Order: sequence, then C-alpha cells, then structure tokens
Amino acid sequence: MYRIMLVDDEIWIRKSLTKMIKDTLLPLNVVCEAKNAKEALSLIDTYNPEIVITDMKMPESDGILLMDKIYSNYKYIKIIVVSGYSEYDYMKKAISINAVDYLLKPITIEDLSFTLKKVISLIEEEKQITTGKELIQSNNRINREMFFQNLVSSRIVNIKDIELESKKLDIPMTFNSSSLILCAFKNLYKAAKDNYYGNIELLIHDVEIMLQKYLNNNVSGYVFKTDDRTRICILFHSSDYTSIKDALNTFSSYINNNMDLKLIAGISLPFTQLTNLNTAYNQATEALYHNTVNLPVLYCLFNNIDKTKKDINICNEEIKILSRAIISKNISEIKNNFSKIINMVSRNSNITLRDLHKLHLNLIVSIKEALIKIQILSLDKITPYLNIENTYKIISFTQFQECNINICNKIVEAITNDKSTDITEMKENIETYINEHYNEDISLVDIAFQYHFEPTYFSKLFKSAMKVGFTEYLISKRIENACKYLISTNLKINDISIMVGYENPRYFSQIFRKFTGYTPSQYRVNGSNQQTS
Repeated sequence: MYRIMLVDDEIWIRKSLTKMIKDTLLPLNVVCEAKNAKEALSLIDTYNPEIVITDMKMPESDGILLMDKIYSNYKYIKIIVVSGYSEYDYMKKAISINAVDYLLKPITIEDLSFTLKKVISLIEEEKQITTGKELIQSNNRINREMFFQNLVSSRIVNIKDIELESKKLDIPMTFNSSSLILCAFKNLYKAAKDNYYGNIELLIHDVEIMLQKYLNNNVSGYVFKTDDRTRICILFHSSDYTSIKDALNTFSSYINNNMDLKLIAGISLPFTQLTNLNTAYNQATEALYHNTVNLPVLYCLFNNIDKTKKDINICNEEIKILSRAIISKNISEIKNNFSKIINMVSRNSNITLRDLHKLHLNLIVSIKEALIKIQILSLDKITPYLNIENTYKIISFTQFQECNINICNKIVEAITNDKSTDITEMKENIETYINEHYNEDISLVDIAFQYHFEPTYFSKLFKSAMKVGFTEYLISKRIENACKYLISTNLKINDISIMVGYENPRYFSQIFRKFTGYTPSQYRVNGSNQQTS
C-alpha cells in the first residue's frame, strides 16, 4: 500500500478525496490529513507519506511553502496539486518542484485515478533504480564490515593480505591520528523488544546507519558491527578527546531519544596504521569493561584505566549460601540469597563491568555445581539461562538483575514441579536398598548421596514418607531380621548380632530388648514355644 497525505483547509474536501481514492481500488491508503502546510510538515516524519495531495491556498501557510519544504527535504515524496485556481504562478511553482500533476477543482474520479496510476508508476521506477544503487552500496558496506571484523579479531594478520583487501575496498592503510570507539548499549534487549519486535540485529543496523551518516556529515571515519552484532565500533578519524566526547554525546542523545538506547563506550589510544586496528580494539574493549555499572553514561579511555585498581570481590559468602540452599532445595533461602546478591551489587557504586562479569561467572559455576548434586528432571529448562557466553552480554545492573531473577525463577520452578523431590516416588527403591544393606555400616548421609539429596533435606523427606526417622527405621529392619534368625536358626546370638550389623553383642542385646521387650535369648525361647504350641 502506498501512503498518502491529504492537505486542505476544508474537511469536506479531505473526506471527499479520501472516498474517491478508496473508489479507485488502487493500492493506496490515506494515512493522515492536515488543514495547512505547517500541520502537514509536522506530520511527515511520523507518517512518512509517499504521496502528498495538497491544495494551494490555505490559511496560515499555503501550498507553496509546503511544496518548497518537501522539495528541499523529502525529494522522494510525489506531489499532486488539487486547486480551485488556475493562476500561472501556482502552475509554474508546481512545475518547478516536479509536481506530478496540477488538477483543477472540481476533479473527477477518472482524472484522479489517472494521476494516481502515473504516480505509482513513477514510484516503482525509482524504487528499481534505487534498489540497484542500494544493492551495490550494501555489498560494499558488508564487505568493508567483514574486513574490519577480520582485522579486529586477528583473522587477517598478513600485511600483504591487508594491503590487497584495503585497496580493493578503497580503505587507506594510513590515516591521521585516530581512535577506535567500542559502543555498547545498556538496555539493548529491552529497546529491541519494545521498538523492534525483539529484532536486535535490525536495531543495531539502524544505529549503525545513523552513526555513519553523522560521520559523513561531521568527521571522516568508518562504522562497523562486532562479530556478535550487539555492539558497534567507530573508527573515528580524530584523537582529540573533546571531539570524541562531543560526538559521543550527540550519538547518546539521538539514540536515547529515538531508539530508547543508553550508550556506554570504551576508547582506544590514538593510532595511524590500519594494521594496529586489532590492538586498538583490545584497548577499547578493556576500556569499555572498566566503566562502572551503577553510574550514568560513561566513556572510558584506555589511557585513564587505573592499572593498580584491584578487582572488587563481593557476594562470595552469599554465593556459597545460595549453593547450599539449592542443594537442600530450600526455596525460601534460594530466593532470599538471590535478592541479597542483587541488592549488594546495586549498592556498590565502584563495581565495574569486569567486576560484574567475574561475579556472574562465579555465580553460574556455583549454581551449576549445586544443580549437579541434586536430582532434577527438568534441568534442561534451567541450562540455557546458565550459558557462560551470556555473561559478556551483561553491561548494566538492570541486565544483571533480570538475568538472575530469571535464573532464580527457573530453579524455583524446577524444584517445585520436579517429581524427584517427592521421596514417596522412590520409597520402594529406598526400602529395597535398606533391606539389602541394613547389615552394613550405612548412614542417612550414604543414602542421601546415593539418591542425590542434601542430607538435612533428605532426613525431613524420609521421616515424612516413612513416618519414622532414618535411625529408627534402620534399627527396626535389623531387629526384624534378627528375630527371624533367632526363631528359624540355631545360630549363636553373637553371630546373629554381627549378621544384622552389630559388632558389639552387648549393644545388640540392649537395642533388641528396647525394641521387643525381651533379651535375644528370651525371644528365642518364647518364639520356639509359640511355634511348638
């Protein structure tokens, strides 16, 4: 559908034109209306019309002003003049700005339809020409970007190869003192979700185009995306920090107002050789990661990095406690410790991106180790959130917070819904295990680890399922089997004691009497008499 703007001070004329356009059955859509030139100009950027149908004489600001502005700033827009006047000056003006047609009121649907078909044909012809030019420009831009990406990642290191490729792409090997700026965006994923339907690549592409236009209009340089297509590099042909800062402030203001992005950047030392681009990229990356997390937009220079500053180590104890809470499947403690970690980070004004990444890596490794120790059937649902590569995509506290809230929720969900946390599902297996090993030196800890449970948590689950504690249950199994041996065999009591797991016969007799009310000898006699009678 081709977008049309109608401009006329008479509302009934605008409504009449709208109906006539609809009746032509052409692929056209009236996207906005205006009552004068001033209002029309305020709407153009919002509705981006391809065709403007305008009257000539209107109050406040007339059609001549509108056509001048459109011809100067929006050459792609096709203008159709619809007027009740046939004055020579109006027609001359319409011709001078390449208006497609000048229609006198009252117009017929046939005249309007003929003119609109002509406009559509012109638009399509220009699109084909533009597409061809854009395709060539796009290919050149893509090839340059790949070349720069290969340079910064050291995929091309041979000087002859660099010289050959740079000549082919018309990129100089030497230039005036320049800086490499690595730009990242604090709320990239949110901005993409809110404004680009989640398409990060399209958002970054638009930012890249905007930055290149700025460079072309102000200073020379190149713009290219990083390999992961989430950050942008600017080869800025100036090493003057004031110029760099002014440019970054302009970028920051524009993308914040138009794309809801918040800029953060690292700046390399000055260099003059294309072969030094990899070194400059590493410096810019280092500078980027030395920006602090909880302060406003910052641009860190590599030269200003405090090499004596030690990394900040926080939350080590909280991570250990969190690990134990996951192993014990204590949901309230898991939530509590995630909150503690997030709050501690939010309150630390000195923590850098490097510190944040180190903390997050420690957190992920600890969580993974804890999850391995417990039996969770839906572990695969948590794993994507624990991808180490995602750590380096975190460049703001908000991202860190969102990431860890998601991890926390997924762990809690897995523990809550996982059937393996219900010991009644394994009751039969545990009973079998104890029946087979009751005469050995086994403990609750042994069985807990056997079934991948934290011992304290397992003890609670065991008592809930068996209605007695583990020690009492084990003793009852031993005494139960001792009773069978006493009645059905002539084995000595000392031997039976050992057979059921008690090396000390005296202790065995004490336990036996406590559970049955008889000594082993009395039980054997009473049991034999009952069998005889």
